[in-house]
Amino acid sequence: MRRFKFKSSQRLKSQTDFNSVFQYGVKFDRELLTAKFISHPSESHENYLQAAFIVSKKLFRKAVQRNRIRRLMREAFRLHYSDYPQIKGKILLIYKKKNIPEYPQICKELLGILDDIIKLKLHENPK
Repeated sequence: MRRFKFKSSQRLKSQTDFNSVFQYGVKFDRELLTAKFISHPSESHENYLQAAFIVSKKLFRKAVQRNRIRRLMREAFRLHYSDYPQIKGKILLIYKKKNIPEYPQICKELLGILDDIIKLKLHENPK
């Protein structure tokens, strides 16, 4: 049985990491989510995908609603990131709609973004 964990080391936490992803990251737009992704350098020893989940306070005033959306995004990521072991880097997932989504919608959007990242990586260095 596979274990699906989202460890503390897989969370994107530092301000410098956030700034570098915002400044240099590649943007992937979907209906519900926008993602900014930056890959680790090839000589880096970090062999996993670090993620952060952002929900704007302007869109959702109540913390309960923001936390609910973050939990949905984190759960979808936790269950599906192990299906994409070739993605290594840092990703920011930003929710941009004004309504609270259902879990299948978030999963569909996240899988689409991860597929787009794979396509980008294949396009950058075809083998």
